[in-house]
Amino acid sequence: RTSTHIHMNVQQEKMIDVIGCLVTFAAIEPLFLHLCGPHRDGNSFCSPSFDSGDLSRWVHDLGEFFFRPNLTDYDFPHRGKYASFGTNRLHDLGTIECRTFPCSVDPDVIQTWCNWLMNLKNFVRGQEDKSFRQTIKLGLHDPMALVTSIFGAVPESRYLASELVEYGCQEAYELTRIL
Repeated sequence: RTSTHIHMNVQQEKMIDVIGCLVTFAAIEPLFLHLCGPHRDGNSFCSPSFDSGDLSRWVHDLGEFFFRPNLTDYDFPHRGKYASFGTNRLHDLGTIECRTFPCSVDPDVIQTWCNWLMNLKNFVRGQEDKSFRQTIKLGLHDPMALVTSIFGAVPESRYLASELVEYGCQEAYELTRIL
């Protein structure tokens, strides 16, 4: 009756790569949501960054958290509980919660979506440019290259996938300006 939520373990990742996961996810988030179908896309319990507008502020607040002395875990910045790519468990569990999945108990479907998240993390690890501006440029100039890096073959039209990624890159670009 609800969607699957997956916590992506980032305990062993560098913080810049964790932020890179957020930047890259923001770039592909509209496509992720579209692939979920109408029951999850637009759902109040899966708020996308491009609707909430809170991700840029969170990245800014995270930077301040790391560079201000005497802050505790209680001062760690929080996003809304229902963010599609939630960061509220980052400080205590070392995970990013991805709420952007369809309602399914089919292990093959769940495995596919888990693979996409692992591809995302591996893609970010492999980026030499840790400002992630090259990732955004890739998404804007060759969106299908970014799409195939994360999803492999996407069961959608190339035009629609490209359009959704280009839209997501506009939100993600704001994050690279903060970095």
